[in-house]
Amino acid sequence: MAQIMPGSDLISIILNAIALGVGLLGTAIIAFQPRSDALSGYTKALVGLLAILAIDVASSIFDLSPLARHMPQFSALGYAFWPWMPVCLWGYVNGLTRTEPSGPIAGRWHFAVAAFATLCLMPFLFLPGSDKVAIADGTFTLATIQHIIMTLGLVFFMTLWIGHMVVIAGFIARRLAAHRRRMRDLLSETSAVDLRWLDGFMLFLAVAIGTAIADNFLSTATGFELLGTVGAALTELLIIAGLVLFGIRQQRAVPHWAGEPDEEETEVQFSKGTEPRYARSSLSAEDCAAIIARLDALMTRDEPWRDPFLNLKVLSERIATKPYYVTQALNTVLGRNFYDYVNGWRARAAAHLLTTTDASVLSICEDVGFNSKSTFNSIFRKEMQATPSNYRRENRPSATD
Repeated sequence: MAQIMPGSDLISIILNAIALGVGLLGTAIIAFQPRSDALSGYTKALVGLLAILAIDVASSIFDLSPLARHMPQFSALGYAFWPWMPVCLWGYVNGLTRTEPSGPIAGRWHFAVAAFATLCLMPFLFLPGSDKVAIADGTFTLATIQHIIMTLGLVFFMTLWIGHMVVIAGFIARRLAAHRRRMRDLLSETSAVDLRWLDGFMLFLAVAIGTAIADNFLSTATGFELLGTVGAALTELLIIAGLVLFGIRQQRAVPHWAGEPDEEETEVQFSKGTEPRYARSSLSAEDCAAIIARLDALMTRDEPWRDPFLNLKVLSERIATKPYYVTQALNTVLGRNFYDYVNGWRARAAAHLLTTTDASVLSICEDVGFNSKSTFNSIFRKEMQATPSNYRRENRPSATD
């Protein structure tokens, strides 16, 4: 008599099938969509990551289906691709945020760790089907030296994979923080390149992996499951759908004109020890002050800050100065980056309009060069210590918003 599949397993298979379809469709779209940096390092890394997740859900579908009982030797094959997940994750973020789009997606040691972790899993993957069934049923015992080697391999595999994921999470956090600082040196509007969605994605991924690991220990020790097969399938569906949704829209997060730093900038950036950042720069304090004076005069006369897409390259060309020198002048004389400098002008212009006109806050926001009202509110509050509406009420009591 045919065994009836539990309802939870059937739901899990359906969710996994949807995740597989989304992953394969997203992989095809991302790999073949027309764009200037198609098949660059970060695109290849994202395609690799989606392929790993697709293989994992396909393996889950097999493990939950009746086929796993008839061909148990093929169960859990998706685990073999887990070690390559941190490699692709780092490759994706690295490719999005580095200056040059080409080149290897990750360092050799990342590949070495992933390869060794996969090797440690081999004794488990090549276990006889009867042993895999015993592991799934909780009746497995360490009867032979092969079983002991397999168990040690699994311990090393999980340790390497979890450790690699933790290290990569640290690398990604540091890279994103450095990237956002650099973009604020280059751009006056950073919402399209700050990759804030990756913060949420990494947090969700960390919680999902942590919960899955806890689930395994709890189910083994007590039989209690936090997620169960349905929860695990839904979590993986959300991970894949998020990657596809944002991956399709996300372009490289570094302006094409950023390029490599010039010779002097490279020398300053890589100076070691406790030497101040600009200690080797040929620019004097008087030179920096003169640059700021020229910048202020340009901003007052021509109001280039009204351009929402104003960037360091354009502004530097307007005063015939190297971009790096403008950055140094802003940092050393004003203690500000390019983003704060330009948006400070916008906020002060907005403050003037709020107290001298009846224009709406949204109209003023757009007029002074902001693309986003939330960004405008944040910058204005930082510069004026009040929200735009409160500032207008306090400085022009008869005004309405």
